[in-house]
This record gives sequence, C-alpha cells and structure tokens, in this order.
Amino acid sequence: SIVPFFQITLDGKIKYSNPALNEILGIISETDLENYNFFANFLKNEKIKSHILKKIEGKGRIENYRLNIFGKDGSEEIYLMDCKLNAADEENLTLLGSIKNITLHSNKEKQLQKTFDSESNANNRDKKQPNLISKLGHELRTPMNSVLGFLTLIENGLFETEEELKTFSRSAKLSAESLLNLLNDIVEFSKIEDDSIDVIKSDFNIRTEIEKIVLTIDAHIKEKELKFEYSISDEVPEIINSDSFKYNQILTNLLTNAITSTSSGNIKLLVSTKKIAKNRMEIVTSVEDTSNGIEQQQLNELMNNNFVSGTNKSKVTTSVLHILICKKLLNLLGGTFEAKSVLGKGSKFNFSIFTSDKNEGVEEQVEVEIEDSKIETDINEKVSDKRPRLLLVEDNPISQKVEKKLLEDAGYSVDCVDNGLDAIEKVKEGKYNLVLMDIELKELNGLETTKIIRELSEDVNKIPIVAVTAQSSMKDREVCLLAGMNDYISKPINITFLKMTIDQWLKESRAK
Repeated sequence: SIVPFFQITLDGKIKYSNPALNEILGIISETDLENYNFFANFLKNEKIKSHILKKIEGKGRIENYRLNIFGKDGSEEIYLMDCKLNAADEENLTLLGSIKNITLHSNKEKQLQKTFDSESNANNRDKKQPNLISKLGHELRTPMNSVLGFLTLIENGLFETEEELKTFSRSAKLSAESLLNLLNDIVEFSKIEDDSIDVIKSDFNIRTEIEKIVLTIDAHIKEKELKFEYSISDEVPEIINSDSFKYNQILTNLLTNAITSTSSGNIKLLVSTKKIAKNRMEIVTSVEDTSNGIEQQQLNELMNNNFVSGTNKSKVTTSVLHILICKKLLNLLGGTFEAKSVLGKGSKFNFSIFTSDKNEGVEEQVEVEIEDSKIETDINEKVSDKRPRLLLVEDNPISQKVEKKLLEDAGYSVDCVDNGLDAIEKVKEGKYNLVLMDIELKELNGLETTKIIRELSEDVNKIPIVAVTAQSSMKDREVCLLAGMNDYISKPINITFLKMTIDQWLKESRAK
C-alpha cells in the first residue's frame, strides 16, 4: 500500500499531500485541500499539536509518534507519525512527514501473544532434540577466534611492516566473511526446516545468472591458483522459467564447496539440457572438483534426509551444510540431486531442475553485456563529462562511510542521506542517476520511501532504485520489486557485483 505522505506549514496548512493521505483526511477536491488544516481537522487537539511542535523544535524530528484519532461515529483509529522540520526555505519552514495506520496491528497484539506462547511451548519440546547450532559449534568458533586473534595483533601493534598489517587485516576480513556466510546458511537452513520459504518462479536468463556467479568466485579461484573451466551447452536456452534466486544459491553453494575443498587442480562447471517433452526440458548442472573426496559412508549419511535431526554422530561442517541446503532447495523446486565421490580423486555433484522452454519459436534474444562490468559512455548522457551521481540512503553511519568510499573508488560520485524523508527531497532535485536504498530506515523505511518517489513528478519518478539490504531471501526481493524498486543487492556488499548491477541500470536508464 502507498504510504500517506504530507508537507504542511507550521500552522497546519497543507502544502502537499499524496492520494493515500487525502483518502484518510476525506479530501476529494482542491477546495477541500485549501480549507483543510492538519492540526485542527485531523488531530483536533491543541495539546497534542503543541507537544509535537515542541519535540520537533528540540530534536528536529519525531519518530513513531502515536496518535489516537476518533471519528465522528466515535470509532478509534491508531496511527504512528514520523515528521521532521524542512528548513530548505528558511523563511517558509515546513514539516515533512508520514502516517501509518496500525489499528489492525494493535488489535492483533493479544492474538499474537497467544500464538507466541504456543510456539514457545513447542520450542521447549524441540530443545530436547539435537539441533544444528550444537553440531556447528566448532565451525562457528574457529572463524570468530581468527577474527579476534588478528584484531588483537593489529590493536597491539604486533606487526613489523605495512604489508604484514595488510595481511592481518585481510585474514581478519576473510574470517569474518566466513563466519557471516555460515550464519546466513544457518538462517537459511532454519527457514527451510520451518517451511517458511516460498518458491517464486519467473522467467530469467540462465546464462547471465551463471556469468554473475562466476564473476563473484573469480577472486577466490585465482587466490588458490586453481584452474576453472565452465561450459554451457548450446542446447541450453537463454530464458528459462524457475526460481532464479534458489538456482543461484544452489550453484553458489556447490562452487564454494569445490573451491574450499580443492587445494590444487581444477574445478569444472558444466550446464546441459535434456528434452523431455515439447516445450519441457531438464536443465542439468554439474560441479566437479579434484579435492580429496568424501568417504562413501559419510556420503551415504549426507544423502540421508535425517542427517541433522537424526542420531548420527557425523560432524556438520560448512560444506556439509551447503549440501544439505542444496538438497532441500531442490526438493522445493521439484528437482533432483546426485553426489559421487572417490577418495583421493575428487567429487562430482549434479542437480537438475525442470522448466518450460521459453525460447520455443523465439528468433531473437536480448543480450546482457556484463564483461568487466564496463559501460560505454553515451554521448547523449544528460550529465556529460561527469561521473554518474548516486544517492546512497543508509542510516548506519559506519556502513554509510564504508559504502561511500567503495563506490567513489569504483568511479561514482556519491551523496548520502540517512532517512527516507531526506531521500525524497534529494530525488526531487533531479540531479541523480541512481538511488541505492537501504530498507530498514529510522523514519520512512526504504519500501515506503520508494513508493513515494514513484509518485513524484515524471521528470524524477523513473530514477533507478536498487535496494541494498541485509535481508537476503527471495521473498524480500519480491517485496522490494513490488514497492517499485528496480533491483536488489544483499549485504555484505560485493563491490564487483554491485558495480555490475549499477552499470546495468544506468545503461537501461539512458536507453530510455
């Protein structure tokens, strides 16, 4: 739903209101708008008005201010209001804000509490069973100990050269990334176990997705000096229909495992297809490595569906967790998973998904250029001889500083704001080429901010908006796209992948 948004004078006269707010206020004409006073007609309480203005005068803003509004029939509606002082014109100060109706949420609190109590009782019963965290204790502690160890060395100045300092810093970073990836895997596995993951199928370019994945693992391949080969059969269509997020996750997990377990030799990625009916085919993806392999007994246990919750004593490692997630995701997709391994020679994992052939009868396909994440200069670019201007909307000061530095180093000009209301005002200026939007913002969240931007005048409301968020599920991505965002990037940021995404949308924006 569209967020009710307003701009009012300090005495309550409405300067701007969107249709969502007009519906709440009962405004149906220009005359209604001119005669309406936000404080007198909506709040209907002089004390509340004075309290709001006093808080804004002191702090410059209010957040989640609770309003109990009573209608003519005596019914009560409960709202949360965010509001800030807009000092762009010092002679004509205004207030920018939004309201959110939480009446239904408030009425459901008791029911939610009952549900929570019921789930707590169920969780107490589950505590008696073996759980994933307990089996991953060693895997969690090892990278954390490494992070703390290297940071202690740095803090105490126990390095002799600048190069050694960089080595310590990089080692701490790699360990932190390893820990974060493991935590993400645990969360993902838990979601699958709780049946809280949906399959969302759509048409996507499988070749482009594979290219993106290969790009993200390239640095790790080179670091270990491994040989990497990949081949996509000509018979594999460019456009298939499946859950692209889950396909990417499965392939990334298997390639990550192969890189981790292979100390020397090569890794192969092969993608082929089998025609099983008219307009219906099987996409077969194979990842093969020259690692030390897996013992047959362990492999048999791993393919057991009760591996984690059962009574087996096998150690659960990150690689094992990746395979378990792959199996479960493929089960959701209605696909198949096979594993073969020979000690001392290596392992091979095959998985298949079934899809309709979206290319039947199609003569031309649109190619997406991603090589080197480069974008050719458009002589018709609106802002010539300048770096692309980005607006970064991020409320965490540390994340904002890091992301800004990475983006500037990648060749962009970056301005930052820390809330949705300021982002809207910046977009109105019309000087940005793209917006990077965090979702969890203090005032208007990123979704609400995007919806309001899409309601602005036509000269600015088409600006590409890319979500940059710690949320990482396919459902989160769909929510972002439904709100009007163009794309979605998960934290922690992979600058190569982020640059590729930014350049893609800058190019599409110029083409329009």
